[in-house]
Amino acid sequence: MPPRIEVADLAGVEAALERRRGQGFLLNFWAIWCGPCVEELPELLEVAHEARPEGGGVLGVSYDLMVAGADLEGMPATMARFLEKKRLPMEVLLFDADDYEGINARFSLPGEVPVTLAIDASGSIVDRQEGKAGRERFAEMMRRALGED
Repeated sequence: MPPRIEVADLAGVEAALERRRGQGFLLNFWAIWCGPCVEELPELLEVAHEARPEGGGVLGVSYDLMVAGADLEGMPATMARFLEKKRLPMEVLLFDADDYEGINARFSLPGEVPVTLAIDASGSIVDRQEGKAGRERFAEMMRRALGED
């Protein structure tokens, strides 16, 4: 099954979060051009896959359209090829807005990626990781998202 990729502004991100209400999941802010972001994705997705029976999951918010000269028309296909080549089965929202201020304010983001948030079934942020993390940290965050910790 090909990865689900859509272009979204802040309202689109909010709608995606609302669709997941009732589930615990990790929300990962990242970009293809961010080395630490790409390095952590396999372990993040392993943890999400293992948590699937309990309702856990992951949603990526890519900042790849937020760089000067980004190709709005071609980025969904570029992202799909990237995810398939790296064997990363994840849903990605390609964030597209005039600036980062709205999304950074909404999620208290530092402006740099990667950042991963643990979201519980009620939609609350119950944990956050700023900067690269590994399997153990993601597992801890997923437990919090699922209300197990």
